Amino acid sequence: MSRDDLEFSGGCGCLTIVGLPLVVVLILGLMGYQGGCSKPKQVCFTTPPSPVQITAEQARDLRETGAAEYKAPEPVRECHTFKQYGFANLEERNPKVRYEVSMGNVVWSAILCETVVAPIVLLGWYLYEPVGNQDSNAIPGAVN
Repeated sequence: MSRDDLEFSGGCGCLTIVGLPLVVVLILGLMGYQGGCSKPKQVCFTTPPSPVQITAEQARDLRETGAAEYKAPEPVRECHTFKQYGFANLEERNPKVRYEVSMGNVVWSAILCETVVAPIVLLGWYLYEPVGNQDSNAIPGAVN
């Protein structure tokens, strides 16, 4: 064995040969992760119909023709798309939407903590993901 063989097989050369493919695999895995850094979610809101006010003349007509012709107003359903948010963009949080911590992004932040950039991006802009609409009857801190 020559002296050149010993220098190449030890130290930083071996780490670079093994470390580079590992970093590439982690980055490709992060890009293909379906829980997704920036995958927006659709949340639907249902608004109950407002009570209908009818005049005395309309009420008399309903009694004469039969109430079967009267149709009650239907609830209105609106769907909107919401993005994830984190510590860097807290102003994008919508109070009508319920958010939960994206555990996938927390795990990736821990795995890629030495890169410094990945945890800043994942926790700064993609920490909380929308999961549904906020229950208006919910009591904060109550366990149902």
